Amino acid sequence: MKKLLGILVLGLLFCNAGFADDDRAILNCKHKDHNYSYQLIINLDEETMKLFEFGAMKIIEIEETTIRAIDHSDGMKRFLVFERFSGELTHTILYEYDDKVYSSETYICEKAEKVF
Repeated sequence: MKKLLGILVLGLLFCNAGFADDDRAILNCKHKDHNYSYQLIINLDEETMKLFEFGAMKIIEIEETTIRAIDHSDGMKRFLVFERFSGELTHTILYEYDDKVYSSETYICEKAEKVF
């Protein structure tokens, strides 16, 4: 009986470990017009999206087709819009004082696979 209970407990522990990071997606995003890529991390537990070296941005909306995030820093507003079905990511930066577009970049993202 003790062996059966031990097997059951170990089975539950290993089963749970397999789902530990299900709410975090890592994607490789290639610029649509230029030959460079950035990594995008979407963490639904922390409600953040992080593109390359930019700081984590707060997710403000999760819909069936899109995930949107925003950040305000250094006089700029940064937006990330991820299209869930096409994998397209738009990164837009606006000047905070007048909302004029500083830059807008589009990427095509694919889920990154673990190598090891």
